[in-house]
Amino acid sequence: MTTLTIDRLSSTTLGGDDQIARRTEQLLTEVAERRLDTALDAAGLPAGLWCVERLTVVVALDFSRPDGELADTWAAAVVEVLRSALGSEAVISADTANALIRQVRVGPGSAGQSRLADNRAPVTVVHFASELRALADLIASVGLGRLRHAWAWRQVGLLSSGDPDPAHSPTAAIIAAARRFPQHLVAALSRAVREVGLAPLTRALGTQGWTALATLVWESIGSFTPSVFTDTNASTRPGPAAVVEAVTADQALVMMLHRHSTFAAQLNASRLRPNRETLVALAVLSVAERDPAALARADASRIVAQVAGLLGTSAATDEPVSLDEPATVWSTAWAGLPFFLAMAEEAGIPELLADDPVLAGRPLRWIMHALAQRLVPLSEDDPAAFVLAGLHPSEPLPDEKAPTEKEMRSLREHAARWSKVVAHRLGREDEMPATLELAQRHGVVEGEPGLLEVVLRLDEVDIEVRRAGLDIDPGWLPWLGAIVRYRYE
Repeated sequence: MTTLTIDRLSSTTLGGDDQIARRTEQLLTEVAERRLDTALDAAGLPAGLWCVERLTVVVALDFSRPDGELADTWAAAVVEVLRSALGSEAVISADTANALIRQVRVGPGSAGQSRLADNRAPVTVVHFASELRALADLIASVGLGRLRHAWAWRQVGLLSSGDPDPAHSPTAAIIAAARRFPQHLVAALSRAVREVGLAPLTRALGTQGWTALATLVWESIGSFTPSVFTDTNASTRPGPAAVVEAVTADQALVMMLHRHSTFAAQLNASRLRPNRETLVALAVLSVAERDPAALARADASRIVAQVAGLLGTSAATDEPVSLDEPATVWSTAWAGLPFFLAMAEEAGIPELLADDPVLAGRPLRWIMHALAQRLVPLSEDDPAAFVLAGLHPSEPLPDEKAPTEKEMRSLREHAARWSKVVAHRLGREDEMPATLELAQRHGVVEGEPGLLEVVLRLDEVDIEVRRAGLDIDPGWLPWLGAIVRYRYE
């Protein structure tokens, strides 16, 4: 999807009388409100969020023609120049792994066509693949004190005119942007930390900033417990005895959360020695990154405190995907499996999974991935199984250990209950044919960690599925820590 935001569209009429000037104002309103959208839809501009700092277009209008025709001509002229600016004929540079910057010179068109008013001055274009990438760019850039994209951040809605200036109040600016897009915050912070390291962000945020961001994340997922930040019972740098004590309860889960955390790995690499409050904030982010549902558990404060006790005491082996990963097509024959998410609440998910004592030591994402393999006969590396678990196919599974016999029995019971709900929703009596009928669809998985898009073929549109509301975008699922979307093409 292509999103283009124009802050201000103005016109200057060269020549003509007052009547022409008034007519031009009316045409501008028609272009802005209707004709430009139509022209953009037909233009096939590249996908993503495109920000153009300033674009001045000269277009010749024959006022002997009808207004509708003139408005179409004007809109087409703007889109023509935009297409040149957004196309491949540009000098490309990248300040961060999240933004593509183009310095474009669009030459004059042929007689009667649109052109730039001054083709000597380059047009600055910034491209973000998504809102998530835009937020990651803001966080990383503000951490480094590089603010040349500030105008673009405002264009895409990360900051408004009333927000703190990132040049003078970096902490407040990052928090303001995070509050607008809390659903992207963990993934954006993870990308930013991998790109620039923990030290620059700690200098920009300080304890207050890290705590504010962690609080925002926790509040968006579960019941926030403020006392965890000020509890002095746990040592900032626990010795061996404290570490043993910290991991006795739910040892496997806590160790996994620490071992695979981007924030834990970057803390070790930075050699920083944060205070207790900062460590707890980083622990909250570590939990949210690998098992967000754990922040909604009754013992969430204890899990966070235990992870905080491990931070900086042993090596963490983060396995991130590359920030500049090449486009990969993740094909699946089970693209309808994520439709089951529309019936998760009816099947008692995630509550019944979280309350299952047999699965207590497993991350919810691991449980969801394992459930996928018991709902339909797919392989463990099938992209659809990852989406059901809130994971991008490029991400590692949160737990490598195979299920025990007890766990397999419990997983089969949960899968059977979910299958019954699916069959009931589709008006079927037999669960297995119903689940297979819904799940078995060709498609591909796109996106990135935290933002998952399932693209299905247009001929896979099913009126019965649509009527049941199963292919409506789930959107932001806090307990999975991901946004899930569907698209037919």
